[in-house]
Amino acid sequence: MTSWDQVPTDGPTVTDASHIEINQRIADMISDGQLVDGRVILPNSGVSVRAVLGDDGSYGRATIYLWLDHPDWDRTFFETASAYGFTEEEAISQTILNTYLRVFQLIDHLGTSTPDERVATTFAGNRHAWSLWCGYITTSGESVPDIPSDGAPYYTLLRPEILARLGNQKVAHVKITAGRQGNQIVAEVRMNNIISPEMSDLLSAHIAATWPDYAEVIHKQLIWIKQDEDTYLPTDRRYSDVKKQLIVCAKVFQDMWISPGDKYDKAEYERLVIERSHDRSLGLELVSLLPEIAAQQLYPHIRVSENVVLHCDGVDVAINIHQLSSYAHVCEALDSTWCEEVNEEVVCGWVESSAVKDFATSLPSNPEQAAGQLVMKLTLNVGPGHQLS
Repeated sequence: MTSWDQVPTDGPTVTDASHIEINQRIADMISDGQLVDGRVILPNSGVSVRAVLGDDGSYGRATIYLWLDHPDWDRTFFETASAYGFTEEEAISQTILNTYLRVFQLIDHLGTSTPDERVATTFAGNRHAWSLWCGYITTSGESVPDIPSDGAPYYTLLRPEILARLGNQKVAHVKITAGRQGNQIVAEVRMNNIISPEMSDLLSAHIAATWPDYAEVIHKQLIWIKQDEDTYLPTDRRYSDVKKQLIVCAKVFQDMWISPGDKYDKAEYERLVIERSHDRSLGLELVSLLPEIAAQQLYPHIRVSENVVLHCDGVDVAINIHQLSSYAHVCEALDSTWCEEVNEEVVCGWVESSAVKDFATSLPSNPEQAAGQLVMKLTLNVGPGHQLS
């Protein structure tokens, strides 16, 4: 159901001289770009950009981490950009250029103009209207005439799946990486920076069926989605809200710690979490989600379907997990607090109480016997009074 490998939203501040220089260079590249308090301000959208130069130890390669924010967004956009060059300076320049073409052009130029498509979805009985823009496809390696890179071939392929993952987010994005080197296929689709195995499988099958095996090319594309103000239903589901709530859950769980293998009183855990929560529904979601997300990191061979069932007040509601406004934030917040604000004892306790762990341990020990049984459908019991958002 989830996978992540990102620098957290609450990452390092831009204080090092090299980081300040990178932000200044980005500002200089953008017409009318400004540097304000160490952040680049994009001229058309007002989006602020914080860039940090990574140090991966690779000669001739540069990596830049970027965090993009806007007061009207409900989430930070995070991106990692890398490029090679004959020198470090050349690699940095190429990385900045790639970022400009793939990210800034989309969010600051295309994203402030007429959208590529207007769409409407329904979630929790409410209609939501969206504007959607497809960014430019950037190519690494030799272009192949048989592989289209103009228009929106990936959006056309993935459109039904993307729309099925829109809930009540203010903004959302889809990152697509498609590539082939002989028999080796690269296919990764991320929704709000969380890998979607099902969309990635769809992309992989498309590449296998349509790309020639002599291709030595990688495509990257970003799709940007914004909800209309008049259909957005306000919620307190920003990353900072979710992270605070997660730490509350961890503290409650730790205070009622029991020996591994024993069953804890979930109803009491739920009651105490709600008692200390500013958002009852968010607290209920985290009580159900955290054990399953944690368990998936320890049982990576188990794939949990992205289509889940929420059981609340005797009613089952089928949704795609990405539709929850909190979902990507929960994954990121757990990653950033794992074995820090949330200690290992709590993580192990969550895993022990998860349906994913129960499913994993019920499978045959022989991998061949277990083949075809490694996808589970998850039902989340979210407790009474939960409001879907």
